[in-house]
Amino acid sequence: AFFDDPFSYYIGLTSKNDILRTVDGEPIYNDTADPADMFFYYGVPENVWEIQYRFGNYVLTFFLENDCLAVTTIYFENTWTDQTAG
Repeated sequence: AFFDDPFSYYIGLTSKNDILRTVDGEPIYNDTADPADMFFYYGVPENVWEIQYRFGNYVLTFFLENDCLAVTTIYFENTWTDQTAG
């Protein structure tokens, strides 16, 4: 999980609409964040929205709190799935 400014986005400033407008791709998930996807958060986050994209075997996810970017993750889908399935 990356808690800093990714790409040309800014933590606490970039909105959900900014991400949807500027990422070149269709989200594979765009809804309330799944608690299982937020295992890296400290405490219990509230009002978190999740926008997820797939680029080849990579999954890029933006987590927004109160409509502002809070965290970004990216993972290689095959490796993550293999490690968590066993």
